[in-house]
Amino acid sequence: MRHFLFLLLITLSLSGMAQDFSTIQFNQSKNKITKNGMWVLGGWGAANIVGSGIGAFTTTGETQAFHQMNVGWGVINTGLAALSLAGNKNAKTDLSQVETVKQLEATKRIFLFNAALDVAYVATGAYMIEKSKSVDDTKRSDQLSGFGKSFILQGAGLMIFDAIMYAAHTRNGKRKLYNNISGLSIGPSGFYVAVNF
Repeated sequence: MRHFLFLLLITLSLSGMAQDFSTIQFNQSKNKITKNGMWVLGGWGAANIVGSGIGAFTTTGETQAFHQMNVGWGVINTGLAALSLAGNKNAKTDLSQVETVKQLEATKRIFLFNAALDVAYVATGAYMIEKSKSVDDTKRSDQLSGFGKSFILQGAGLMIFDAIMYAAHTRNGKRKLYNNISGLSIGPSGFYVAVNF
């Protein structure tokens, strides 16, 4: 029983130490970065819906296909931004240091993974354009080429967005989190926090 009480006392002490430098303030700043990014993504999506929505009805051929695909991308990006903004409203900020680091690293991995997907979108667009050259049907060729150009534009735009978001979260973590945690080391298989008694 004494061992249990000793462990409980240590655990409570460590949880208090975890809040010393205010993980709450860090998590608020992390959530703000994500929120601002989602407003940008939502704005980009809305601009695509409106601008290319008009273009889809006022153009023909390859240009019309380009605008049609941009509208699709706009709907997806706006929807993802709205979902993220709604989830961000209820995001917890009173996390321990370990939970905070885990959440930050997970957020960074999401943007890094998305950047890799963006490369695939650009490559898919290039493939579609190349494929359009070997299609005999003009309508189908225009559609493939227009869709391909949209994939390249959207993939490149999202790649820039994801790279900026990754860099912003990395910089914020270095300045406001990792510099305030003593005994933190990050290795290839994860991170470790050493606690001195």
